[in-house]
Amino acid sequence: MMIELKSFKNGVERDAGTAIAGNVFGQSCVLCNKPQLFTAKTREVCQLLKLDRDTLNDILKENPIAASNIMDNEILILKELVEEHNDPDMTDVLGEIERKKARDEAPGIA
Repeated sequence: MMIELKSFKNGVERDAGTAIAGNVFGQSCVLCNKPQLFTAKTREVCQLLKLDRDTLNDILKENPIAASNIMDNEILILKELVEEHNDPDMTDVLGEIERKKARDEAPGIA
C-alpha cells in the first residue's frame, strides 16, 4: 500500500512525497498546533491510526527519548522538503519544531 502526500498552494496540487505501511506522517503540524501541510491520498483501502494533539503530547511526555527522536526525524524531513519546495509554511513548521526541541532540551525546563 502506498499513500501519496499532496500539498496545495494557491489552488495548485503538488506531490510532497509518499508514505508506505508503517510510516508516520502529520505529526509535525500537530506538535506545532498548525494546520496540516499535506493531504493524504490512497488508491487502496487502508487503515490509519489517528491521534489527536493531546494524546500525542501525552505519549511523548511519557517517552522523552522517542519524542527527541521524532523531532530529530521531523527536522531532517522538513529541511529536505523546505529545500525542495521552498514553501514558507514548511519553513514556519520547521522553525517551530527546532524551537520546541531546543526548549525541551534546555537544562532546568520541564
